Amino acid sequence: MAASLTIDLEAEGKQFGELRIPRSTNEAAWTNLVVPVVTVARGEGSTVLLLGGTHGDEYEGQVALLNLARELDPADISGRVVIVPCLSGEASRAGTRRWPDGPDLNRSFPGDPEGSLVEQLASARASWWYRPSSEAASRQRARSASLATASRTCSATSASSAASRSCAATPSSCAPPRLRTT
Repeated sequence: MAASLTIDLEAEGKQFGELRIPRSTNEAAWTNLVVPVVTVARGEGSTVLLLGGTHGDEYEGQVALLNLARELDPADISGRVVIVPCLSGEASRAGTRRWPDGPDLNRSFPGDPEGSLVEQLASARASWWYRPSSEAASRQRARSASLATASRTCSATSASSAASRSCAATPSSCAPPRLRTT
């Protein structure tokens, strides 16, 4: 089974949930690795991802993000904040930098959805939290199309020497549009 998220990353307001990665161990035939996730969202805007506890023995970030998750009000932001206070709970509970079975989560990216538990967590981080919202994905596709059009126009214009001089004189007419973060 694949990893699952118990909250809707697109929903507005404040949500507390978890990322669940199925696993089977000697202690339990069927369990989940559970990673806490909090989202705070309101309106349109950028998405900020805050990760703590990649190394289990680094508690300051975990505590700071837990406090932020409790205190952050959707009315205070425009966009979305995704907070993962403790990405590496196994290492945090053990009080170690690495997971008890050896791997360093920070050296496991981009991960593998079919690999070890650490590799699955690294893969889930990329697939769940770094994917753009549907609206952002639409904007990115439009920007990519605009860049492709500008590139073709500049290439076609640059074919003649007179046009090349024109391009050199007015580089903004041939340069791809600047990307804005929203």
